[in-house]
Amino acid sequence: MKITNVMLTLVFTSILSVVVFTSCSVYHTHTFDRPCVEIPEEFLNDPQEGVGNISQWWKEFRQPELNRIMEEALDDNLDIKQAWSRLAQARASACIANSARYPEVNVEAHTEYKYEVNHRIDFDVDFMTYILKPTFSYEVDLWRRIDSKVRAADLNYSATYEDLEATALFLTGRVTNLWFTIQEQKSLLDLINYQVEVSHTLLELVELRFALGVSSALDVYQQRLQLEETKSTAIPVQALLKTSSHQLSILLGKPPQEYLSASIGINEIVLPDFPYIGVPCELILRRPDLRAAHYKVKSADYEVAAAIADLFPRITLPSSEELRTRKWGDFWQEEIARIGAKLVQPIIDGCRRRCEVQRRKAIVKEQLDSFGQKFLVAMGEVEDAIVNEDSQIELLNQIEKEVEIARLNLDEARVRNANGLNDYLTVISAIQSLQRLERRLIVEHKRLLTSRANLYRALGGPCLVGCVDRDDSCDTCQGQDRDIYIEDMESE
Repeated sequence: MKITNVMLTLVFTSILSVVVFTSCSVYHTHTFDRPCVEIPEEFLNDPQEGVGNISQWWKEFRQPELNRIMEEALDDNLDIKQAWSRLAQARASACIANSARYPEVNVEAHTEYKYEVNHRIDFDVDFMTYILKPTFSYEVDLWRRIDSKVRAADLNYSATYEDLEATALFLTGRVTNLWFTIQEQKSLLDLINYQVEVSHTLLELVELRFALGVSSALDVYQQRLQLEETKSTAIPVQALLKTSSHQLSILLGKPPQEYLSASIGINEIVLPDFPYIGVPCELILRRPDLRAAHYKVKSADYEVAAAIADLFPRITLPSSEELRTRKWGDFWQEEIARIGAKLVQPIIDGCRRRCEVQRRKAIVKEQLDSFGQKFLVAMGEVEDAIVNEDSQIELLNQIEKEVEIARLNLDEARVRNANGLNDYLTVISAIQSLQRLERRLIVEHKRLLTSRANLYRALGGPCLVGCVDRDDSCDTCQGQDRDIYIEDMESE
């Protein structure tokens, strides 16, 4: 009963101390609602149109096979699994930091063997003592040192989750680009096979004309050379198809293997409607890498608060109760209770704590500048994706015109050659020009789809792998800039 009373008294004293002292704060943390750079009101190349926010952006291409592969990648990719493990570590670290808010109670049990020799009475005494020692300790968070550590750990957990989201977003972009590359190479192989058949047919016609004495041997050799050149274009295409399949297999968490599926014409994949761009400051909430940078700078700021609080006195409430007995049946024969409060004030530490404060402030400045840099890079990715898509659309329209002209040129060259108005080299040149343009049309259409995928990824969006509780209530379009923050820190 005595132990219980002592513990209750200590708990009550601890709670009272918390109520009295925890309102004390030695450092004013900052919100960091926006990066330390100028944020324009709108994007430079915003077309001022587009559909609403998009989460699983790859579904906009309406390709069931791509959707299936993406689900498999998000489930089995080893980078994603590593990110989940890092998130579990951050969560455990937050729990460890939070444990400092509560009292620590331990029970120590041990035995002592005592042997005494009394030479005056020639009598030896030996006995066994059993000791049970409960201890209680609690640190009063006077200056919110523990609270700042806990908040820093919680924000680090949120930042780690956003890093997981950023990993998933990067993965979706790589998977989509590789899948587009595979479909591009398959379309090129189909086109090259068709071009080889056409060239072979032309070779048979030239050989027939040579047998009839209408064409020369030079015409036959030129057509044979053109046929072999067309066949050779398939070699690098096959190599890129295999290497892309290997890379996609690795992203799916599998050993390298060839990608086996039905061939989908890359030109048959329609470009989706243009997405909603929004305003630049919305990127802070839409992109996980920016959200992670936001949480990291806030976490570093709370570490500054904890380092400053470590300069001030620290009060702990230690207590212990020691029970001794020589028989297991009775632990109440000897009892020693200790109750007290311990105040620790750093006096001389070689400026270790003050240097730690300066180091933590420098980390905040570094994280703040990193936040600004990542925001500028994000804006640049959006702008570049818009420009690249516009230029690709214009380029594709131009190539389609060139293809039509190349077909007319080939028809005219064959007619003039049949009438003896020009040599067969003109026909060979027209064939090569048309085939190059047909292959380029496939390549540029794939680049157009890749540009759209890059735009989707640059815009970010809602969570891809599952949401956790986050504090997104702040107004990201308003806040303190870097210079104001640095002035505040230096004054503090």
